[in-house]
Amino acid sequence: MIEIYSSYGCKICKHEFVLLSEQEQEQLKNNRYLVCPYCSSQKVIKQNKSDSLKECMSARSYKREKGAIRQR
Repeated sequence: MIEIYSSYGCKICKHEFVLLSEQEQEQLKNNRYLVCPYCSSQKVIKQNKSDSLKECMSARSYKREKGAIRQR
């Protein structure tokens, strides 16, 4: 079965984003590269592939910094 969603993380700004696998394959087929939508960095790493968007989103981790909860 084909996974529908792909989760990526940016090495520069540490944000995570999710792409549809169709969009990802289309970009790679046309010899284009993937960039972070927050900082436009090309340094992205693939984290997870899943059928459910909830599974991609639950892979995030959180840490308490100075009394506030922050995403890593």
